[in-house]
Amino acid sequence: MTPADHIARAENILRDTRDLGSEWDQGERVAMALAAMCDALIAIAVELGAPHTAEPVSGASSGQ
Repeated sequence: MTPADHIARAENILRDTRDLGSEWDQGERVAMALAAMCDALIAIAVELGAPHTAEPVSGASSGQ
């Protein structure tokens, strides 16, 4: 995934959290917010030159 892909994924996760948040319990909302933050941090790290070869972790709905 490129940094732009990670940012798009983070935005999708946050959108889902906002739109579906009333259907999820607090733990699920926190987990989704953390997943979005992780994608955003990966994008920043890659932009700063960190190597990136890991596949994204499955399990979180990103709206894609």
